[in-house]
Amino acid sequence: MGGELTSVFLKTTNSGMNWTNIQGQNGFIDISFVDSLTGWKCISDNIKKTIDGGITWYLQDLPKGQGINNFILNISNVNSDTIWGGGGYKLFPGSAFTYRAILYRTTNGGTIWEYQIPDTSFRLINLPYVDFINKNTGWAYSYISNNGIHTFTGGDTTFYTGIQQLTA
Repeated sequence: MGGELTSVFLKTTNSGMNWTNIQGQNGFIDISFVDSLTGWKCISDNIKKTIDGGITWYLQDLPKGQGINNFILNISNVNSDTIWGGGGYKLFPGSAFTYRAILYRTTNGGTIWEYQIPDTSFRLINLPYVDFINKNTGWAYSYISNNGIHTFTGGDTTFYTGIQQLTA
């Protein structure tokens, strides 16, 4: 899936032989489960987590700060703790690159989300496609700029949990 909202949320517990419509849980862009109970779904400008197989969903807090446009379009879960997401960007007024793509990551199942801004020599508007095979090895791609990045070390070592401007 990716990019389009779906209008129903169906669940199977017998390998697709039968499907049950879970009422009130429609409208997601991407969804991923690590087991039959725990999963995440991207919805427009936020991400939600379930621990009961999709019956109840809880909003996850993404990092906030000046110039951050939060949204996750695609998620890649390595395990129940480590999840990567792509889609958002940060504005940098007055710089040559006015905005840069953000990669999101949680290492505690979504309790705290952090982000990094990949250091690239080319302009990345956002990274709506991510795929990680372990906590350090992954790829992210932007169809807008036709560029992508890959890492074998988890990317930039600097992760942010949110930036707030302090005034004196």
